[in-house]
Amino acid sequence: DEEHQGDTEEATETPQEEQPIEEVREKIENLSINDAVVEKPMDSTATVGDEEVEEQAGATSAIDDAVVEEQAEPAVPVDDAVVEEPKATATPEKKRSPTKISVVVEGDLDSTEQTKLFYNKHADELIAKINEDGDALTPTSLRDSFLTYLKEAQDESTSTIIDLGCGHGRDTLHFTTLGHHVLAVDYSYAMLHHAKTIAPHAHYLNMDMRMLKSLLIDQSVDGIWSHASLSHLPKEDLELLLKGLYVSIKVGGVLYFSLKVGTHDQIGQAGEVVEPDTRYEPIDSEVDICKLYSYYTSSEVVELLSKTGWEVIKIGEYDERDKSEYPTHSLLYVFATRRK
Repeated sequence: DEEHQGDTEEATETPQEEQPIEEVREKIENLSINDAVVEKPMDSTATVGDEEVEEQAGATSAIDDAVVEEQAEPAVPVDDAVVEEPKATATPEKKRSPTKISVVVEGDLDSTEQTKLFYNKHADELIAKINEDGDALTPTSLRDSFLTYLKEAQDESTSTIIDLGCGHGRDTLHFTTLGHHVLAVDYSYAMLHHAKTIAPHAHYLNMDMRMLKSLLIDQSVDGIWSHASLSHLPKEDLELLLKGLYVSIKVGGVLYFSLKVGTHDQIGQAGEVVEPDTRYEPIDSEVDICKLYSYYTSSEVVELLSKTGWEVIKIGEYDERDKSEYPTHSLLYVFATRRK
């Protein structure tokens, strides 16, 4: 979420509930999801068709081994993949503690709910800050590569894309402008409020992304795009999420995601912290500027992809700290596909 930027207008009113319509099924092709309601501040459910799905931070049961079949022979992703060596940079990494920090917040929210609280409270400030940098934070080359891989994988000129952790809609807007059918998912109602303002032709779900697999038909999606969002998941949940996404994507489909780069002493739970984002001023207390950050090494990500069946197309490092003061770390980016 935090890297998202784009031109946006201040929303003047809360989006109105949209009734399920057949047009949504046609535009999203095989997806088993109707248009959804953007969550109001006091509402803890996301509407999916005529059903209500309770949002729980630890709701990984929808993407568990009972739902997702293990692949008999997971692809070994490093053989034919393009692996870029991390680029040397003169900007030193900001020192972060490798110790997992417990933060007690109102209602005993866990780390994922705490991160959601940050984006709900600071959405306007975040968008204003990253808009100051113009196009510096837009991952233009990565988006172009993603669309190129999609075009190579299919004959159709348009694709069905999930923007996972869409933020306030910068990339959603780009994809819909090009004619693609986009389902945009984010846990923050405030960020989705902005997204629906600037990208009204997409379809939206306000929910925990870990619950998404239970709502999708197998092999129904052409591409999945997730820029700078998965770093806000607990590390123990990433493998289950990748399994669920693998089942949902078509053979030959393309997955893109990026994660914050860590060091070798930040592998596993050591690379998961909840800490204040000091680029922001607290509104009520320091608690509301705390976010979960998970850090990864390239070898850690390659192992996760291999275990979940994905075949890596390309992996490398994306560092914009020389263009903007906003990023604190470089990003590890990954393109992967389903081969069978």
